[in-house]
Amino acid sequence: RNPIERTLSNYNYIKQLPERIVNKTGKRQGIISLAKQLSLIELLKTDQQDVRSVFNNHMTYWLASDWRDERCNDHLVLDMALSHLKEFDFVFLTEYFNKSIELLCKKMDWKIEENFDIQNTSNGHKLSDISDEAIDLLISLNNLDLILYEHAKKKFLDKISQNQ
Repeated sequence: RNPIERTLSNYNYIKQLPERIVNKTGKRQGIISLAKQLSLIELLKTDQQDVRSVFNNHMTYWLASDWRDERCNDHLVLDMALSHLKEFDFVFLTEYFNKSIELLCKKMDWKIEENFDIQNTSNGHKLSDISDEAIDLLISLNNLDLILYEHAKKKFLDKISQNQ
């Protein structure tokens, strides 16, 4: 998924969660409280690890090793993520949901459905609703994810071309 859209979606999702949710160690999730108290820009500027792990190159760290890891050597992490991406037979993109499902069905020799209902929608911030400052901040915090996304998108579109 486009990293900027994914980040906004995560923000909207986290804002609607009940604060009573706890993490594996039994502690309250600080990110939920912060998302409810702070504006998007204020939240993105916080330096708390649990906030950074969700809003700062989340997918690159997730694919490289562990999305909860401290943010460190960006180039090494991006190289690891890109290396792991090459190992995937399929890459699916939210923006091409129906085409992704169609490709999977073809590969697995399954019956292809005409259309699929999208169940997970939110009514929160949309890209067109946020300020240029917030967009710039999202881009700078997700610079690795944007590179990773372009590689994944190319891989996806190449697979589509091969299967037509």
